[in-house]
Amino acid sequence: LGRARQDAAQQTALANELAAITATLHLSFVGSINGVVAQVTSNSPTNFTATVTINEGSSNGVLVGMPVVGEGGLVGRIISTTATSSVVLMITDQTSIVGCTWGTGTRNTLVLGRGVNDPLAVSAVQTSTPLLPKTVFTTNGLEGGLFPPGLPVASVSTITLTPGTSTYDLTLTSSADLSHLSYVEVLLWEPGT
Repeated sequence: LGRARQDAAQQTALANELAAITATLHLSFVGSINGVVAQVTSNSPTNFTATVTINEGSSNGVLVGMPVVGEGGLVGRIISTTATSSVVLMITDQTSIVGCTWGTGTRNTLVLGRGVNDPLAVSAVQTSTPLLPKTVFTTNGLEGGLFPPGLPVASVSTITLTPGTSTYDLTLTSSADLSHLSYVEVLLWEPGT
């Protein structure tokens, strides 16, 4: 009976792992960009840095600067690599800046990391611009930018209007579930291409 329970638990774990891999392999927002699926091998988010290590590196074509996505959207970008592993700087890191757009794609702004336990911030968005809760910010793909266009980054969770100011005070939630990463996809796309 004990052996049967152990086998059932192992089957459940394998089924969950397969589901995570399958979800990562079917990310419609990446379009025709090729990618490498990688397993997250360690998390090192602290108050000072937000990074994860993955089990794919330069031997599989992973290069510094390549975008990393997960189920839901952008996770970050590769900041260092060895032959068999890479370090991903997550979008929540305080040094992370992502060029984004929303709506019709004619307005651009910057989504900023503020730390692991803090919501994402956005640079000045004018109150004259229509914006609603749940509005999704996607990478703008501007020439020379760090990311290709159209990757979901974050959605508006709260909008505050402060009297006398001309910009919104926005709180954003990451599109990808960054607290439960097990598999990600490195997009084989280099900045400036």
